[in-house]
Amino acid sequence: MIILLDMGHCLRGFDTGTQGYGKTEQACTREIGYKFKAKMEALGHTVIICSCDSSNSVGESLGYRVNTANNTGGDLYIAIHLNSGGGYGTEIFTYGAKVFAEATRTLDGFIALEFTNRGIKDGSHLYVIRNTKMKSMLVECCFMDSSSDMQKYNAENFANAIVKGVTGQTAKPIEK
Repeated sequence: MIILLDMGHCLRGFDTGTQGYGKTEQACTREIGYKFKAKMEALGHTVIICSCDSSNSVGESLGYRVNTANNTGGDLYIAIHLNSGGGYGTEIFTYGAKVFAEATRTLDGFIALEFTNRGIKDGSHLYVIRNTKMKSMLVECCFMDSSSDMQKYNAENFANAIVKGVTGQTAKPIEK
């Protein structure tokens, strides 16, 4: 399986993410994403990074992610994010709120980590979901501005849940 991985937001420049409780979204998405990548590759899958580390605009950042995915091709595009805005819990965005196995299993994995289920939602308004040519999902792991969510934040657990969601297999710990 070929996974196109977008670890949401840039590290610097425009399009940096939200923050909360001493963490930044862009650091968390990379922490989760690189763990996910290593675990998927250990299971024999290919993971291609579509993230943009620096950009001069949000449009440039989003365009880079989508163009990289579309030009490379693959089976599934995954954008990893953390939410903010006064809520709590986890949700996944797909085109037209389409329910498919990888999205359902990933959401179930996050719920098993005791995050509130906010469901699979319509992500047609999201640039990366609307413009990628392959099956895609944007995962909002938890809310960065929720103390209850951030007390449960664990990059290893999120990576394991996404791996199991995508493959149906349990990820093995990665040797350092």
